This record gives sequence, structure tokens and C-alpha cells, in this order.
Amino acid sequence: MLDLLLAGGTVCDGTGSPSFQADIGIKGDRIVSVGQPDQADQSGQSMCTIDISGLVVSPGFIDVHSHSEFTVLADPRAEGKILQGITTEVNGNCGLSAAPLIKEAAARREADLKEYRIPERWGSFREYFNILAERGPALNYATLVGHGNIRASVMGYVDR
Repeated sequence: MLDLLLAGGTVCDGTGSPSFQADIGIKGDRIVSVGQPDQADQSGQSMCTIDISGLVVSPGFIDVHSHSEFTVLADPRAEGKILQGITTEVNGNCGLSAAPLIKEAAARREADLKEYRIPERWGSFREYFNILAERGPALNYATLVGHGNIRASVMGYVDR
């Protein structure tokens, strides 16, 4: 038995193939079937069926330029992203990242952490990712290491 059946949607699968009408069967947190309407649920029943006729289903979008290093900790539901269809985001752009935060880099970001009411402090990405895992964010999360963080952690912000 399926937990959820999305019935009658238009699937754009991201491969470049033409879109097609389908029912989508979901069990737990996994898509277990994508089939012609009325064929995705082989058992003939699901706990919940939602008619999505006239709506489009696609793979999640990837936001490759994001600055949610701290907001993802403050609100891991990330509803603003999820409602846009974004399921993965890449942070650490523009030279700023969640880590390393040591020496002057940590001091400069302190106001941001207070503004978002984030009580934890970290220095390394390992520490940051441990905190992030505890929050259980709704998004898949990738990050770059900000060159500004590296410089500030090693040399500070003084012009040289």
C-alpha cells in the first residue's frame, strides 16, 4: 500500500524527454512508482490520494548561489526555498561561508549569529555540519569554503 498517490500530474523528468501524464506513488520518503494514470498504485489503494491534474511534477531544483549559511540553522524548514521547488542549495559563495570561523572571521560573524538567535558557536565545518545535522534541514545542503573566511582566519582583515 502506498502512503501517498499523486494522481494525474504532468511529469517533466529533467532528461529532455517530452513531458507525460502519470501517477506517482510514494511510500515513506521515497518515490516508489511513476506510471500511467491508474497504474502507479498496483494495490489499488493508497492512504492518501491527491489529484494533481493540471499541475507539473519535476525533480527538485538546485540553487547554486545561496547565502543561507545561518538561516538554515535558524529555520531548517526552509519554506521559502521548498515552496519554489528548490531541494538542494549551494552556499559559501562570494568568499563567505559558514566555516572556518576562527579569530577575526568568528568575530565578524558574531552579529549575524545573534541576529538569527543561533546559540551554538563553531570553528570548523565538521562542527557546523554536526549542528546542521541536529536541526534536520528540509534541504540538501552543499557548501564551498569561502576564501574570505580562510584569509580572515589566517591573516585577519588588515590590508596587506
